[in-house]
Amino acid sequence: DVGAELDPASAVKLDLIPATVENGEVSGNIDILDARYGSLWSNIPKNLIEKAGIGYGDMVDVKISYKGCIVFGCPLRFCRNFTEVSMGEPLVYINSLLNVGIALNQGNFADVWHIRTGEGWKLKIKKH
Repeated sequence: DVGAELDPASAVKLDLIPATVENGEVSGNIDILDARYGSLWSNIPKNLIEKAGIGYGDMVDVKISYKGCIVFGCPLRFCRNFTEVSMGEPLVYINSLLNVGIALNQGNFADVWHIRTGEGWKLKIKKH
């Protein structure tokens, strides 16, 4: 009643990696674009950030890549809230899903750096 049955072998598997931490570097995917604000949301949970020894106020090296090419690489502050950085400054934070987010205070991070989400978009973070 909902349509023709599909062959499971015809399903396309997305190239997404589970979030991991190894030698102090946390890796994951950029899964969601918060279109209202241009913030990037990852699949990296807060507990992996803690496991990597990263705490609020720390500077972290952020690398965002698309299909193996680095499109953003810069140290950012890991903040509890947006008021810890100046207007227009980027930051790393924990979003409402308790995962890592990257944003631009009162700006659109995704538009400024031409970053999107989904298959092929990877995020790596380590303490600076």
